[in-house]
Amino acid sequence: MERLRGATIAITSWERIGRPELERLSGLRMIAVTGTEYDQIDIASCLERGIVVSNLRGWCDFSVSEHVFAFALALRRNLSEQGRITSDAIWHHSAAGSLHCTRPARDLCGDTMGIIGFGRIGKRVAGLAKAFGMKALASEHKGNSRLRSDRVEFSQILRQSDIISLHCPLTHETHHLIGEVELRSMKRDAILINCARGGLVDHAALSRALREGVIGGAGLDDVEGEPSSSNSPLNLHEPNLMVTSHVAWASHQSIEEFRQQLLENLEGFAAGTPRNVITALDVNKRRA
Repeated sequence: MERLRGATIAITSWERIGRPELERLSGLRMIAVTGTEYDQIDIASCLERGIVVSNLRGWCDFSVSEHVFAFALALRRNLSEQGRITSDAIWHHSAAGSLHCTRPARDLCGDTMGIIGFGRIGKRVAGLAKAFGMKALASEHKGNSRLRSDRVEFSQILRQSDIISLHCPLTHETHHLIGEVELRSMKRDAILINCARGGLVDHAALSRALREGVIGGAGLDDVEGEPSSSNSPLNLHEPNLMVTSHVAWASHQSIEEFRQQLLENLEGFAAGTPRNVITALDVNKRRA
C-alpha cells in the first residue's frame, strides 16, 4: 500500500487488490495485470470506481501448451529416472541396458487427454494431443448436468483419461477442484498435469495418491502458496512427480510478447484508448 500511495497506475502480478485496498487508493485509475489471470483483483469494485483493469491475452499460449507435453513426455518416458541411471553409470553394468527403468516407457499415441478448462490454451493442448495421435476430451463444469455439445461430463473425464491437464482459472468454485475423491476416480496409471494455478489441486491428497500408487504421476508448474516450502505436503523427491518453478509461460518468445502487450496496454490507457480491458462480460465468460 505504501508503494501505491498516490499512484494513478498499478502494475501488478500476484498482489491482492480488493475493496479494502481500493478504498485507500483514491487516485488509482488503472491496474495493469502482468498476466492472463486476474482473480487477485476485485473486478466488481474496480468497475464501480471506474478503474480500468487490463490483462495480457494470448501471449503465452504456445509456451504453456508445449510445457504440458514436456511434462507428459518426461513422465511417460521416465526421463528423470533415465537421467539418474546414465549419470550413475548403472546402465553400463546392466544386461538390460536402457530397459533398466523400474517402470516401462509408454507412448502418448492412443492415449486419451482430458482437458479441464477449454479456453485458448486448453484448445491448443487439444490440437497438440491430436497431433500425437491422442483422443482429446474437454470437460464440462464439475456438477453440471447439462452438457454442451463439445464437452464431456467431469466425472467421465476423470474415469476415461490417461492424462488430465488443468487450464481453468482459480475461483471459489475451482479451489481444490482435484482432491481425494477425484484422484481416486482416475485410472491407476493416469498422469495429472497442472500448468494453471496451484490451488486447483489439493496437494496433501495428491501426495498421498502418488505415494500409494493411486495415480501414475503428476507434473506441476505451480504449487499452492509457491514457492514450495518445508511444510508443503508435497514430497518433491517422489519418483513419479515433476515440479517446475512456475516457468511454463517463460519462453523467449512469450517474454517478448509480454513486454510488448504491457507497453501497449499502458500507452493505450494514457492515450484514452485502453486495450485488453476486463469487463463484467469477461468475468462471466471466464466461468464458461
